[in-house]
Amino acid sequence: MSKPTLLLSYGCGWAGTSPLAYTLQRYAKYCHGGYTKKFDYLREYIDKFIFNKDIPYRSTPLDIVSRIKARTWENYESYRGHKMNLAQDMDPIRDLSLEHITKLYNQPYTLDKYIEYNKNLWEHLKPQGYKAVADFTMQSFRDLRDPRVVGMFRTLQEHFNIKILKIVRDPIRRAFSSAVFSRAIGQPDYLYVYCYTQAFESIKNVFGEQNCHMIVMEELWEGSGRAQRKLSDFLDHPIDKLWKNLYCPDVGPYLKYDPITPCQSLGQDLEELTPEKYYNYMEQYKYVYDNWKARYGILPRYWGRPINYRKNAGL
Repeated sequence: MSKPTLLLSYGCGWAGTSPLAYTLQRYAKYCHGGYTKKFDYLREYIDKFIFNKDIPYRSTPLDIVSRIKARTWENYESYRGHKMNLAQDMDPIRDLSLEHITKLYNQPYTLDKYIEYNKNLWEHLKPQGYKAVADFTMQSFRDLRDPRVVGMFRTLQEHFNIKILKIVRDPIRRAFSSAVFSRAIGQPDYLYVYCYTQAFESIKNVFGEQNCHMIVMEELWEGSGRAQRKLSDFLDHPIDKLWKNLYCPDVGPYLKYDPITPCQSLGQDLEELTPEKYYNYMEQYKYVYDNWKARYGILPRYWGRPINYRKNAGL
């Protein structure tokens, strides 16, 4: 019997990960992630049972499970964040037995429970025409430096055909969006820029190049359609329509809240990434762009230069 496909995300925050998930689940009906976008189950398992970190269990997934069991999760605060709990998300799993999610979160967390849950989810979704189950939680490529984590994924590959998507955005603009969001919620707002090409190589080394696909956010939503066709080819499934992405076109501090994509606007109006700031950051992080050009020959659309946010916003 063929193995089901499990889609995992190694995308970058503030690079359109949510519009991509909405596209794949709601429009394309390629995959379904279950009850929400981020359950953090593997993150919890890796931290506590592989790295032996003495941390409390994350409360958010447990709160979600409580609401699922009480039948109050659907549409709960759907206008905030990226819960993926609209009626259109719940309809395909409305009659999925709650036994599966209850067993999954009956501590301690184990890999066997994760495997069993996703297989049960797949058996429920398969008759409805889906091609895969998905875990849209952003995985950390740094974990792949540890052989114990690699061994965990090797076990998962025994049960699933694992496909990896990594979506990226101009490195400085992505990091800046993350920083102003952090400031908006009272957390440290340091600029974290990292090298996508090195991260992607480490991911391919574990999962196999044929199972990994990197998407440039700007080219998927604002390009010629080539990136959309490449994504369709990778998934072997038509991606005909894209969910609205408020970062494309990028309007910077003029970004306004939109209930279609409620997770993208918080904090973005706090500060503008001016040309002066952009070029100052470029002096520090030029190597990230140089590594991309060395690997792919040319920078993607809009990367490596400031954006006229007022023009994009029609002002």
